[in-house]
Amino acid sequence: MAYSCPAAGTIGTVYGTGVYTDDSRVCSAAVHAGLITPASGGKVTIKILPGRASYLGSTRRGVTSNSYGSWSGSYSFVVAPSAPTGPILDGGRTWSATAAAFQGKTGSLYRYSCPPAGRLGPVRGTKVYAANSSVCSAAVHAGIISVTQGGNVVIRMQAGRSSYAGTVKNGVTSQASAASRGSFSFTQP
Repeated sequence: MAYSCPAAGTIGTVYGTGVYTDDSRVCSAAVHAGLITPASGGKVTIKILPGRASYLGSTRRGVTSNSYGSWSGSYSFVVAPSAPTGPILDGGRTWSATAAAFQGKTGSLYRYSCPPAGRLGPVRGTKVYAANSSVCSAAVHAGIISVTQGGNVVIRMQAGRSSYAGTVKNGVTSQASAASRGSFSFTQP
């Protein structure tokens, strides 16, 4: 279902993160998800989902979403992956898969399939993650997928960093870490 969000929009009530209650304002949730801005608006597409037992609130891009208990219906956004350059190789299909095997392949792209009902693994870093982080868990930390739904993500390998900052985001605690030989970031917003 497509929505056209007008420019100079006003932020309304939002419940959830990544998956929103079906009474959440779609355009406001789209700002929260990083798909549009209130100033410019834009077109977004949602996918209707069944209700959930709970919804986690968070603050992103100037929008504070609320936590909520059980609700009968929900939705998520359908996001076309950004068009990366170069071939996309298979990185892994489990929540324990890391990017450690691809250290030194700076600029290479890898797709990871994260099955639904995943189990979180170690995460090191914020926005840019140490290569020995669980890619799927880092994707939850980054707000790209949820543990319950899973999904596909694409990472771009980067050179190692001298250190990585730890934070708590979207229910995932990333650890601060010292230097590593490789790192990665996500190609999605």
